[in-house]
Amino acid sequence: MPRSPSSPARPLDRGRWDALRYEQPEERRHPEQVVTVDPAGYYGQQAVERFRAAHQGA
Repeated sequence: MPRSPSSPARPLDRGRWDALRYEQPEERRHPEQVVTVDPAGYYGQQAVERFRAAHQGA
């Protein structure tokens, strides 16, 4: 059965994504999840706005 787009990441994928995330300068890293409810992850608004601002000029 194919995975749905909203299904949670496998632990191996999550580990790889976190390793790549930490290779980035702090101001260009994707924000940390604040909370997970069911399979949906939520992020802090200020962290998302900083991330978006850092990448708009890239």
